[in-house]
Amino acid sequence: MPAPLWFRDAIAFAPQRSTISVANAILEIEQWGAGRGVPLLLLHGHRANISWWHFTAPLLATDYDVTALGFSGMGGSSWRPLYTIETFLLEARAVAERLMEETGQKPVIIGHSLGGHIGAELAHHDNSVLSGLIIIDAGPIAAERVSDAPAAGRSPRELTVMQDRNALVSRFRPMPTGPGVDRYILDHVAEHAVAPVAGGWSWRVDPDLPSSLGAARAATRFSDLPCRVAQIHGAESPVMGPRDVARFLKVAPPGTPAVAIPAAGHHVLLEQPIAMVAAIRALLATHFAR
Repeated sequence: MPAPLWFRDAIAFAPQRSTISVANAILEIEQWGAGRGVPLLLLHGHRANISWWHFTAPLLATDYDVTALGFSGMGGSSWRPLYTIETFLLEARAVAERLMEETGQKPVIIGHSLGGHIGAELAHHDNSVLSGLIIIDAGPIAAERVSDAPAAGRSPRELTVMQDRNALVSRFRPMPTGPGVDRYILDHVAEHAVAPVAGGWSWRVDPDLPSSLGAARAATRFSDLPCRVAQIHGAESPVMGPRDVARFLKVAPPGTPAVAIPAAGHHVLLEQPIAMVAAIRALLATHFAR
């Protein structure tokens, strides 16, 4: 399927690229629509990178000041000797503080998966740096559902290296699998998932990054969040099924909306980007505008 016009226009909307230093790591930042409205801070999921927002951030940037952060160990940001939820929280806070300095306004944080967990923890630790939180396909999870075990057979810092770049790109698949991602979207994200290394090409992810940060994510506090909150989830998500959404709403602030996106699994922003953007816009214009 050829890429439709909306996607081509979004990709053509080049972001302003910069970096920020946080706890001895250089993190990549991309910004669209600077000065156009309320600041939005986008936080990607585990083992993802900024490119996952490349075709949705521009759709929001017509009316909002949109910034995406690349967490350490992923994408073009620095690698660390150790990764913790607390470190990612420091990274998100630093960018939120920068946005406050630049715009004079607190950002609304929009976090997918791991990014949603980081947003929730940041709200508890320092709600002075955000005005609200939109959580995409994340919520309270049982510790036994996830694991931090290293990949089988891998020694520390052992990279998957292939000489053929196209062969590596063709292996890219978002996990967990879902209803499906349009080929033009999958190709864009896959192209940004690899980088040249000695001997060929490898994934743009630190192999020492824990496989899921599961125990830490299971401990995320979604109860008593001290800001306005909304949730968006895939109607076919294996992560946020009906019981998981109910568990989230039980502890979320009263009146918290939860929007199900049809024909989407866990990776809502890849599987149904237009519907997700429409939901975000509706929430910003209603729930977060009161």
